[in-house]
Amino acid sequence: MIGIDSKVTGPSMGNITDKLKREFKKIPLILEKNIKIQAPVDTGLLRSSIYSQQTGEWSYTVGTNIEYAPHIEYGTAPHVITPRNGKALKFDVGGQTVFSKRVNHPGTEANPFFERGIDISRVEIKGVLKT
Repeated sequence: MIGIDSKVTGPSMGNITDKLKREFKKIPLILEKNIKIQAPVDTGLLRSSIYSQQTGEWSYTVGTNIEYAPHIEYGTAPHVITPRNGKALKFDVGGQTVFSKRVNHPGTEANPFFERGIDISRVEIKGVLKT
């Protein structure tokens, strides 16, 4: 989450605060745009789930509600997959249907799309802050 706390007071300070708010609102949109650009696409669900939302006068959240997003961002360690609701897992390998009681998954490499999106946003954000 990104946040700023402003304690601006006085009759002429209102215009400054309004301008700051207008400019500050651009930052989460910049982050959302660049994180979406960096998100890997299979079905498009992950990319379309990335959002920015105002959570307070000077606070915003940029995120996703997709439960597998952290596994893509940070990767996974090797792990065992077992059936949740049945007696066996079913999948296709080389055109053949295979049943198994467990599978040793090798893990997945991290794809830090959020981190990349934040990194490429830095120049745009600096431009907004200089305005």
